[in-house]
Amino acid sequence: MNLLELHQVSLRFGNVKAVDNVSLNVQKGQFIALLGPSGCGKTTTLRLIAGFEWPDSGIISIKNRIVASETIRVAPEERRVGMVFQEYALFPHLDIAGNIAFGLRRGDKSKRVDEMLALVGLPKHAKRMPHELSGGQQQRIALARALAPAPDMLLLDEPFSNLDAALRIQVRAEVRSILKKSGTTCIFVTHDQEEALSLADEVAVMFNGQVAQMAEPQRLYTSPANRDVAAFVGEANFLPGEANGENVNCALGQLPLKQSAHGRVEILIRPESLRLVSDRDQPNAEITWREFYGHDQRIGIQLDEGINLVARSDSAASYAVGQRVMTEVIGDVRAFSD
Repeated sequence: MNLLELHQVSLRFGNVKAVDNVSLNVQKGQFIALLGPSGCGKTTTLRLIAGFEWPDSGIISIKNRIVASETIRVAPEERRVGMVFQEYALFPHLDIAGNIAFGLRRGDKSKRVDEMLALVGLPKHAKRMPHELSGGQQQRIALARALAPAPDMLLLDEPFSNLDAALRIQVRAEVRSILKKSGTTCIFVTHDQEEALSLADEVAVMFNGQVAQMAEPQRLYTSPANRDVAAFVGEANFLPGEANGENVNCALGQLPLKQSAHGRVEILIRPESLRLVSDRDQPNAEITWREFYGHDQRIGIQLDEGINLVARSDSAASYAVGQRVMTEVIGDVRAFSD
């Protein structure tokens, strides 16, 4: 069952179409990412779902109930949607228990607060103040507060951007675990491709107010719908070529295509699909730079035709700037019309 449906939703701010004919279906229990560069419309889409903005056209439905259209306007507090903001928005004058209980109706609030603290792994922090917590702990409390009223859906706007890189990886894994454990449907906004690919069940890539592609992370990475998606989602090399059906001729020779194509094309080659061989008699490239990361390494190469590419290799291989290598492609490649 689709918990959320957006049908041809648009919103204009002056002469700018912030959201342009967006359609999305989100199933109960799914973890969805809205991914795109700044100004692409992802946060505005989230605000439309929450009820903080109203569409100029289109329909938004939650649990088969229309909450926004040209004639219907259901207030945010009546949508059963929770929201976690980028800056957490915890009340500085309330302790943690008071923050979590704030949105709860009358009843045994203390029991629900205890349940939420246990869920986010902070059962002994009820009496602490927000400023006494780390950034990661504040993020979990903001999550607990949003989940306390048992919303049908949770919305997160750049939820990890205020954390440093090392903590971000830890906290986002914790957040996904918490949300999956609670069974909450979640939509989160991010500009971080790694974050979207590693966390989401499906990713909707947005450009210029439109959804360019929505797919599972692996499909999005291996079979992008167009060149823009390919370039934005992960690192990409592009080579000109001439396609003749099942194959394409390019500077790296004749390569097999994922899908049949004809004529002038650009082919996508991910860095990990390039293999550098140093013991061949006929090298076709020179290493121009190298970055070692421990778990793997990135290597810049220049083909004899003057084309610059980036390869990615495991950490065991040894390369040197100026070294001549044979460059080969592993697997088939995807072509986009020139």
